[in-house]
Amino acid sequence: MNDRFRAYLDTVTAGLRDDPELRLDVEQELAGHLEDKAEALRREGMSAEESVVQATAAFGEPVEMAAELESGNRGRLVFRARVRRCLRWLPVPGAVVAAVVCSDLQLGVAMSMSRQLGGKVSGPSGPFPGWFQRHAERLLGVDSDAPVLRCTPAELWQENPGNACYYANYVTHEVAPKVTNPAALPSAPPSPSPPSTHEVAPKVTNPAAGAGSDAEDQREKLLADLAAAETVDPDNARYDYLRAALLLRDACSIETKGRTGGKPGAPPPELTWTIHDRALLDRAMAHMVAGLRKPSFRRYGQEMLTEKLRALGPPRRLVQQIQRTAIAAGVLLPDLGSMRQLGRASVLYGDLLAREGRAEEAVPFLEGWEALAVHLNGDAWTLVDMLVVTAVADAFPEEAARIYERLGQPEEAERVRGNGALLAAPGREWRRQRTGEDDPEEQRQRERELVLYGSALSRALLPAVGEWPSRQDYAVSRRLEYVVIMEALLAAVNGLLLLAMAACLLVALRWRFAAGGAAIPVLLLPGWRQTASFLLSSVVLPVAVFALWVTILPVSGQAYSVAAARHKVIAEFCLLVAVLLVLPAWLGGRAVARRCRELGIAVPRFPARGLLVVLAAPAVLTFAAWVVPASPSPPPGWLLFAPVLLGVFLVLTAIVTFARFLAGSPRYGLYWGSVARSLIPGFAAAVLTLCLLARPTLLHSERHCLATDPILGTMTDGGTAGFTQVETRVVNRFREQVSQAITQLR
Repeated sequence: MNDRFRAYLDTVTAGLRDDPELRLDVEQELAGHLEDKAEALRREGMSAEESVVQATAAFGEPVEMAAELESGNRGRLVFRARVRRCLRWLPVPGAVVAAVVCSDLQLGVAMSMSRQLGGKVSGPSGPFPGWFQRHAERLLGVDSDAPVLRCTPAELWQENPGNACYYANYVTHEVAPKVTNPAALPSAPPSPSPPSTHEVAPKVTNPAAGAGSDAEDQREKLLADLAAAETVDPDNARYDYLRAALLLRDACSIETKGRTGGKPGAPPPELTWTIHDRALLDRAMAHMVAGLRKPSFRRYGQEMLTEKLRALGPPRRLVQQIQRTAIAAGVLLPDLGSMRQLGRASVLYGDLLAREGRAEEAVPFLEGWEALAVHLNGDAWTLVDMLVVTAVADAFPEEAARIYERLGQPEEAERVRGNGALLAAPGREWRRQRTGEDDPEEQRQRERELVLYGSALSRALLPAVGEWPSRQDYAVSRRLEYVVIMEALLAAVNGLLLLAMAACLLVALRWRFAAGGAAIPVLLLPGWRQTASFLLSSVVLPVAVFALWVTILPVSGQAYSVAAARHKVIAEFCLLVAVLLVLPAWLGGRAVARRCRELGIAVPRFPARGLLVVLAAPAVLTFAAWVVPASPSPPPGWLLFAPVLLGVFLVLTAIVTFARFLAGSPRYGLYWGSVARSLIPGFAAAVLTLCLLARPTLLHSERHCLATDPILGTMTDGGTAGFTQVETRVVNRFREQVSQAITQLR
């Protein structure tokens, strides 16, 4: 452009200096008119220099022209100033806030909690920093004001002294462990005695060699605690059994040799015992008989868990569901060991009475195992409970039958064996189904489906239960797992876009300071149509295509488990991340370069298409790795090479582009700085769009999966707590089978 024209345009557009883009736009328009006027004058015969002077004079005095331009564009100046102010103060801070708010560490918290599933989990443990712990607590959202969550078992009972459930909870945590733990009550070692000549004949030692005074004091204190049951829950046999087990601890020592349950036809267990205190033994057995005569046996473990889960409320996040599952898994299952010990002692005591000629008194003890099994079945709510029920029925009838035979009562011996087989049958059937003895091929197919389609939690929890849902049932828990992974992926993409914004800010500042104020980088203002097109093309469309791809396509990575389709999942996520990072930069850079040419800003040649071609090669390889079918076997490592290569190329491309913009030719400094400055709000808009569209959708999908999952979950439709819904169904079926067997007892 002619220097006279340049000086004239600088003067007449001085009033627009607050809006560099508008000033350049007006300058380009006026320069075109001046060039046209000068060209027309030259065609009329004027010299080049004279045509420039006349063309400038034809436009009017510079001062008047400047005032006219400022007056005519005042509205645009005010509007565009407001838009620039909004772009400067709203999108970037909003994107940073949105990215921080939507940064979801749930995946890490869930993985930490899942590794420790089976204990009381109120938050992740391990060497995590404080901010991670606080984030985990915010995700869990525990209501610490609920008494059932806040109070200790003793405090809870003291505040509600007439509540049978809270009293049972106190006994479970404070009394029962001291009954069952050999180290809880110190005792003096028993005196030696000569060995018996019969496998079930007792060894009687000196009663004076029983527990010391400390053990007796602790024992009497525990007995006093259990005596409260006479007023709180008098019809509950549990507390009589616990008193019997507590006294039995110091009264005798019992040893079991051989099997205690399992394959039919195996040799029966051999029971031997050593009696330390016969009077204490008689007292213990009196409590046991009292318990056998009571109508019910209840530990209230399921009721307490139900109260805790209701206090926590329905889960809205996966970590809350894992927390509830862990709380259910950490619920104590007390008394089971004591009940089996009572079953052993009952048979041995019956034999003792029979040897002493008190056959009629021996009958309740020889058949005590049966009453124990009935009582335990009535309170069973976990698979462990049911296995103990059938183990009791499987372990002791044979020993009782041998005693009946020795007493000359073969009919009673046969009846006892039949009743034991009847009660133990459901347990044996469950073991056959779990191990696949009836149909090994079907078992292998079920296991293959679990690996192919089951979520990580399903693969961890279901094999022990022995329940095999259908392929369709796995879909919800698997979808829940992928939703949480995508929430973490969203946080990662937002972080990378923020990093791109920071890189653009460095480039813009570099050329702003390098220009010394002569050519400040321009913040270009796109129209609303351009903005909408940019967001639709670079953010909304890729996310929508990805959502349809993984939801509808039956061979997508998310149609399988992460373990079976790891290569597909990684390929899909890598391609999505690459598109969400490359498209905004490429489309935004093209639009800015086009606008710079319109404004007369020098634009260098930049190998954008070449970089896209370079990225296309690993992208094609990544898609080729995705095509490999999912398999129950771990995918070979080479399938992950292509996604890793794509990631490496993406990082190298970003580094090369950043270096070119940061250290490019000063001749194009205005362009480098303008592109970088103008891309910042574009990246910010991409972050806001992802947070406003993808985040709510993912949270809604997570809540929907939690509400409709037919496999996991600690509350059934009826509102009763359990370890998982699958185990609850198995236990209910198991218990019903045992109950039917009980009705058939002779």
